[in-house]
Amino acid sequence: MAIGNPPSPPPDERPDALTIGDVIGYLLPRVRQGDPGVPRWPPDVFAVAAYVLHKSGAYCEVLEHWPPAAGDLPDPIAQWSERIGGIGKAWRLAWASGKSPPDEVAHWWEKLLGACQRYLSDLRADKDLRECLAELMAAADAASVGLGIPSGEITVEGAGGPTSEPDATEAAFQNQGDDLLFVDPDDPNPVGSTLCDEIHRSRLRVLPKLHTPQSGLTIRSFSHHLAMVDCNEVVPEWYLIPTSQSELSMNLLLVPWPEVVQPKHFYPSKPMPEEKMPPEFHYFTYKGADDAAGDEALHQRVSAVYRAAKEAMERVDAVILPELALTPPQHEKLRVEMERERVMLICGEGTASEPGVRPGDNGACVDVPVAGKSVPLRQGKHHRWRLDKPQIIQYGLGSRLYPEWFWWEHVALQRRFMFLAMRPWLVMSVLICEDLARPDPVGDLLRAVGPNLVVALLMDGPQLKERWSARYATVLADDPGCSVLSLTSIGMAELSRPPSVSPRTRVVALWKDSQSGAVEIELPAGHQGIVLTLTVKYMTEWSADGRSDRGTTGCPILAGVRPIPSP
Repeated sequence: MAIGNPPSPPPDERPDALTIGDVIGYLLPRVRQGDPGVPRWPPDVFAVAAYVLHKSGAYCEVLEHWPPAAGDLPDPIAQWSERIGGIGKAWRLAWASGKSPPDEVAHWWEKLLGACQRYLSDLRADKDLRECLAELMAAADAASVGLGIPSGEITVEGAGGPTSEPDATEAAFQNQGDDLLFVDPDDPNPVGSTLCDEIHRSRLRVLPKLHTPQSGLTIRSFSHHLAMVDCNEVVPEWYLIPTSQSELSMNLLLVPWPEVVQPKHFYPSKPMPEEKMPPEFHYFTYKGADDAAGDEALHQRVSAVYRAAKEAMERVDAVILPELALTPPQHEKLRVEMERERVMLICGEGTASEPGVRPGDNGACVDVPVAGKSVPLRQGKHHRWRLDKPQIIQYGLGSRLYPEWFWWEHVALQRRFMFLAMRPWLVMSVLICEDLARPDPVGDLLRAVGPNLVVALLMDGPQLKERWSARYATVLADDPGCSVLSLTSIGMAELSRPPSVSPRTRVVALWKDSQSGAVEIELPAGHQGIVLTLTVKYMTEWSADGRSDRGTTGCPILAGVRPIPSP
């Protein structure tokens, strides 16, 4: 069935209004060109159904009469959920064997295409079509369990409960997802990841999903395993790097370096000649100690803290340093050692700007050990830090940066954003300072995917419960349910002297998860590191349409805090 052109409406009606066919033809041009077949790959169908529901706003009315064809069934939601799970399982098997999707999917798809000439705005009043889209979305979501997630065994809900799939079928389905998500970390022009096969990433992306919001109602509430991403401001990159599959805990060594930050480390900067900005715009840059002797001293001290932590804990899984903690040479020294130790390294790395010559650099480096070597990944900052008068006073920078002006961090901004899928219960993202507080461009992407763990590298004051980082960590913990760790340096914490807060300057980190209140993490005097022990708590989450994930959502929980004395 081809979409064709909608009939010409009378002049007083809506000649330029968007139709359902316009939206489907935008995502799948081949349908507009006369090929109406239902996509075989479930994430493509999910993308169409979710986008139409979202674009029309009709998802708000989906649950007004729910579930479809409930009749006099004794437990209609449970029976509908089981039926959708069975369709999802059959769809996986059909794809792996080269067959068409199940008849139910084909029927819903044909019904959707039959409505192509209708205006999108009319969808909210059409109960049958709303339910058709919701069932397409649910079946595709149920078929896509486990895509992009490291796992030893995937189970799919179907008639009779969870059932392990045949190895060959599961391998083929999972490999297709892995191949679609793959990106080259060295690509200078990244295109990013998507699970869609037919729908081009420039039109819409679909990514794996870890958390389903348990409050409110958005399009994100209707799926467990797939996330619709309607944004190209930032390029999402999905890295499948399985590590320690059997481990249900991990030890993170926090090294809040540098130990000393002074006002002299902040400098006025100048824009590039091509940056024709008004005189009210002022720029600054940060440059800590970076001489060769200092590099070696830092490396030796961090190494000593790591050895002490390993001695105390037996195992250290990751070493984490805050924003702008290291210069590139310092990072390279530490990266080589952590590669040798087979330990993940997460650190803020940067360079100062050269006024009028080049902007500075501020990024998060993640080096993940795989087969004896580290996979080097880098993500740039997405927001410039703006220093205003209260902050300049708080950090004592008035002699360096005139307090009556606004000062912008002179750094180049980048488009990449990374998701690291490492364990069945651990997909991690890293944020840099202001990225934690802003809904765009990365905030909406973060909420769509709902990674289990978010690590925010900050150049900030003490991480107190009443400060901004705790507020925004709480937002992510509430919706979609992420666990959040923020970390600043002891040097910045001690430089901070807010007039309205008692100077508890050694609180360098803060933990927040969906199960507990915010936990302040203090670096005691005479200590240089802190080991956080995380364990996983498996929880049951429900989609808005009544489907359970059967307790497969992993929530990292703080299970221990151990300061590491100075060697």
